[in-house]
Amino acid sequence: MKKILYIFIVGLLTAVSLTSCDNPVYPTEEDKDGVGTFSCASLSLEVFSSDITIENRSGIDVSTFIVNIRDKNTLTLKHTWKYSEMPEIITLPVGDYVVECYNEEVKDTAWDAPYYYASKEFAITNGNITEIGNLICKLSNVKVTIAYSDELIAAIGSGDDVKVNVLVGNVETLDFAYGETRSGYFRFVPESTTLVATFTGTIDGYYMSDFKVLSDVAAGQHRIITFGLKEIPEPGAEYGSIGLTNLALDAKVTKIDLTVNVPANEEEIDPDDMLQISSNSISYTATGGSKAVTVNSTSNWTVTSNQSWCTTSVAAGAKGTTQLNVEATENTATEERQATLTFTMGNISQDVVVRQAAKGDDTAPTITSETLDLENVNEITDGMTAVVIIKAPKGITHLNVKIDSPTLTPSDLEDVGLAGEFDLANPGSIESGLKGLGFPTGEDVVGKTEILFDISQFMGLLGTFKSEHNFILKVTDTDNQTAEATLKFIAR
Repeated sequence: MKKILYIFIVGLLTAVSLTSCDNPVYPTEEDKDGVGTFSCASLSLEVFSSDITIENRSGIDVSTFIVNIRDKNTLTLKHTWKYSEMPEIITLPVGDYVVECYNEEVKDTAWDAPYYYASKEFAITNGNITEIGNLICKLSNVKVTIAYSDELIAAIGSGDDVKVNVLVGNVETLDFAYGETRSGYFRFVPESTTLVATFTGTIDGYYMSDFKVLSDVAAGQHRIITFGLKEIPEPGAEYGSIGLTNLALDAKVTKIDLTVNVPANEEEIDPDDMLQISSNSISYTATGGSKAVTVNSTSNWTVTSNQSWCTTSVAAGAKGTTQLNVEATENTATEERQATLTFTMGNISQDVVVRQAAKGDDTAPTITSETLDLENVNEITDGMTAVVIIKAPKGITHLNVKIDSPTLTPSDLEDVGLAGEFDLANPGSIESGLKGLGFPTGEDVVGKTEILFDISQFMGLLGTFKSEHNFILKVTDTDNQTAEATLKFIAR
C-alpha cells in the first residue's frame, strides 16, 4: 500500500500539487526554485551481523530504528524520525546530504547492547526526485566476551574475588565478574584501537594478576578472550603474571568480524600479534608531497593503495619499527580526492585514509615549520628551537597531540603536567600544566586561524631520555577538514 501511494504521489508531482496521507514536507514559495525531492518511501532497512541467524535476522524489527538526514558538510541535523513514522517524501534545498540509520544511541559501555548503524550520502538537485534504496545496518561497536579454560575453572573454586576488567579505547570500562555470561559492548573510537583485559583474583590460594593488550580492535568485531593456565617458562623467558610458583595465567584471543560472513570455525590468532600505525588519517594540500608514518608490527606486513596518485616507499626506521613514506602527486582536479592504504599482517589489517584538497582550495588546515624538518628525524641539541605553525583558515575546533615515546612513561609526563594524549582545544584537568609549558589552550585555540605550537621549553627534558620521541599533531577545522604531522626527535 505504501509503494502504491508513493507512485501516486510522484505522478502528481509532475502535474499539479502534492497530496499525501503521510504528511509530506512542502517547500515554501521562496524555496521552490532551489529545492528537490527526497523519496523516503524508497529507503529500506536491513540488519546484518554474522552472529545473527538468517531466521532471526529476518525477524528483527526495524520500525523503531532512528533515521536522520544531515547536511553532508556541516552534519547539521535536518530531519529525524522513527523508520515507521517517516513521510513518503520530503523536499530539501539543493545540496549534499547524508542519511543515517541506527537502532539506538550508542553507549560507551553496556551489556548485550549491539549498536547497528548505516549511512549513505546523496545529493538533492533542483526539481528532481532522489531515491536512496537499501541500507544495511551493521554492528558498529565492539563486542567482548570473557571465558575460562576448564583447568583454570577447577583452580579458581568459588571465584568470589575473580574478575576481568576490560577497557576499549579510552571509554569507560566494564568489570566481568567470574561467571558472567553476557557480552559487553564498547563504543568504538577510531583514534584509539587498543583493548586491555586485566585479570585479578585468587587461584588455588594464590592471588594472581595478568593483562592482555590488543592493539588492532575495530568496529564490528567480536573479541573472545579465554583465560587459562600455562607452565612458567624457563628462567629468562618473558611472562606477565605473578602468583603460583609453577603456573602462570595465559590468555588466547579469538577475533571474529561480525560485519562479514564468517566461517563457523574462525581461526584463532595469537593475542600478542600487533600491527600499529602512527597515523590513521593523512591530509595533503593540492600540491601533494610526502609524509612519513611509523609502522610497528610483530611480523612481516604489506601495504596496498587503491589509488595510483598515492604511493608508498620504505625508509629507514628505528629498531622494531619501519618508516614508511606516503607520497601524493599534485591534484589538478577541482574536487577533493581520497585514497585508502590497507596494511595487512596475517589475519590483521588496518586502513589509513589519505585525503587531498582540491586545486585552488586554500581553506584546508596546514602544519608547517621553519625550525624543524617535518619529514625526517630531528636530533635534540642544547637550546634548540622547536616551533610549528598551524593554520586553519576556517577556524580550529580541535588540536590533538599524541606523545609516542618508548622511554617517556605516563608518570614522567604527569610530573611535568602532561599526558600521553590531549586536545589543546579541550585540555581538561591538564590545562594548567600545558599553560606552564607555554602551550596555547582552550579559547586561545578554538576558533583561531593561526597558532604556534612551541615545544622549545620541552626539549631540555626530552633530551635526558635517550631514544626516539614522536609528537603526532592533528588539527581539525570547523568544516571537519584535518591536517596531520609527526614531529620526530632523537636524543642520543
